[in-house]
Amino acid sequence: MRLPVRTVSAVALSLFLSQAPASFAYASPSSAQDPETEQEQPLRLLEKVVVTADRQEVPGSELGSSVTVITADELRVTGVHWLSDALASVPGVVVARTGGPGAVTSVFLRGTNSNHTLVLVDGMKANSPSTGAYDFSQVPASSIERVEIVRGPQSVLYGSEAIGGVINIITRRGAKAPRASAVLDGGSYGSLRAAANVQGSTNTVDYAASFEHFGNDGFSAAAAHNGNTEADGFSNTSLTGRMTVGRGEGLGAEARLVYFDGETRIDGYDFSAGPIDDPAQLQNSRQVLGGGALTYRRGIYSGRLTASVANHKLGTIDPDGFFTAFDLDTDTTEFGLQSDLRFNSGNTTVVGIEHRRESAETISTSGLSASGFDESVDTTGVYALHRFSHKNLHLTAGLRHSDHSRFGDKTTYRVTAAWAAPSGLRAHGSVGTAFRAPSLNDLYFPGFSNPNLEAEESTGWDAGLGGTFLDGRVGIDATWFRNDVSNLIQFVFPDGIVNVGEARTQGVEIAANWLLQERVRLDASYTYTDAKDVRTDLALLRRPEHQAWAGIRYQPTQALNLFAEVRHKGRRTDFGTAGTVELPPHTVFHLAGQVRLSAGLELIGRLENLTDRQYQDVWGYGTAGRSGYAGLRYDPF
Repeated sequence: MRLPVRTVSAVALSLFLSQAPASFAYASPSSAQDPETEQEQPLRLLEKVVVTADRQEVPGSELGSSVTVITADELRVTGVHWLSDALASVPGVVVARTGGPGAVTSVFLRGTNSNHTLVLVDGMKANSPSTGAYDFSQVPASSIERVEIVRGPQSVLYGSEAIGGVINIITRRGAKAPRASAVLDGGSYGSLRAAANVQGSTNTVDYAASFEHFGNDGFSAAAAHNGNTEADGFSNTSLTGRMTVGRGEGLGAEARLVYFDGETRIDGYDFSAGPIDDPAQLQNSRQVLGGGALTYRRGIYSGRLTASVANHKLGTIDPDGFFTAFDLDTDTTEFGLQSDLRFNSGNTTVVGIEHRRESAETISTSGLSASGFDESVDTTGVYALHRFSHKNLHLTAGLRHSDHSRFGDKTTYRVTAAWAAPSGLRAHGSVGTAFRAPSLNDLYFPGFSNPNLEAEESTGWDAGLGGTFLDGRVGIDATWFRNDVSNLIQFVFPDGIVNVGEARTQGVEIAANWLLQERVRLDASYTYTDAKDVRTDLALLRRPEHQAWAGIRYQPTQALNLFAEVRHKGRRTDFGTAGTVELPPHTVFHLAGQVRLSAGLELIGRLENLTDRQYQDVWGYGTAGRSGYAGLRYDPF
């Protein structure tokens, strides 16, 4: 029997997988706030200001939490088309994709489950109410201003799902001067991409909008070495827009819109053979996120009144399969009020209240019948966090109380500390609790649900040491972390879905930056993760013990940028037709470059998997061989 891969995923993701340093810019002149005046400066290290960690702007060196920031300039230099490819370089982050572009792409943060990472797009929750996870397959890099990855328990400020941490995707925003840019490129597997951006500002208004269309013929989602040869193409259109009115004190307003629309050819699944070709299967996925905010600043007070809605429609058609169609329609609606009180330079208090309604309507159609559900849940949370700074010491303490319409209430806390010595040495750490509310699939999916489930709970901590040395040319940070997750939702025969699981994830994250010369920069990361099912002492699936990345950037002239990277993923277990299987380690190499042809016009290119390494990221699914992409970018600054 063959089942649609995404139909299986909607159930399996919730039933199975859920069981199972100070930041510095990758800096070049174009990542600065005023690109018009900094184009002739060499590479350098820039400290980044982070918003997500404490829901207020804080320099990275003053954060107790472990944070990585990816900037638009890094995405440009590395040449990646998709955000998921950039996330693979971040310590503590594992990316798993079931095939080529457009295939389900999951992220595991610090060894926790994929539905233990809260994903925000411009501050709006993007996780699926049906599974609790987020599929990164449709997020292009061209529309992104920056991405903030905060690791460790973050439920105090963000509520459910933030057990492993938070990934906040921030789209482009207005620049000082009006500007427009465009990209046209293509290459292997019949790939073609066209993208355009406009952004600018006036005395009171900042605005930005991005458009991208991508299409390719693809390769087989089911691994080719198993005899699967039918290519699975993908097309995607994305739109983003944001506008801010008002600066400084007084009233202001914000509006944001994000739209992803993709069509993917996908393969089937045979329980005796695994993923197999299925030319008839087609999936459509559309995500729309929109929101607005009213802001007010006066003296020591600033406030934000926010509202947002996220809708995701997913449809799979398989005319010749047993399951002929699967349709999912989810909505997340949020309202929030946050107030910040900055008493002085060393004391700031953040308090807030937010209400969220999550709903899903799903129907699965087979040759025998149709089944599904149409349900919703409500969550209300109140939170407070105080930040204290004195000289080189920075402390935070926060508390949150959440009330869920199904399982009741939950209280979480978080405490962080950071200290910097005059020598450049820096110590940081955090401890906190988090939870994940049962997803709507967990509660209501026909035949695989339990309406009496409780929330999953976790306690996590980390401690790190690092700093900047050699006149700021070297930055390094090493962090030891641990998460203990209990009350995990698992399928247990014959009881069904119950709260019985326990998991422990612990390990070490290392990130390093080295400005070897004025125009040569080396970055590297390494993560050791021990992620185990406490009851069985077996490794959690798709999470390697060892993962490493290194990238070197060479900018011999202002007209030329060259970049090379190597990615290594160690052994890990996965689920096969006969039970657990082991995937061997693999190492892949990529190159990228940009050459300025004239004022505002660049030739761009990227070569991937230079050694044509044959490997599987997820058991039974294919990956790209040696491939290349080239095109033109127009950007007047």
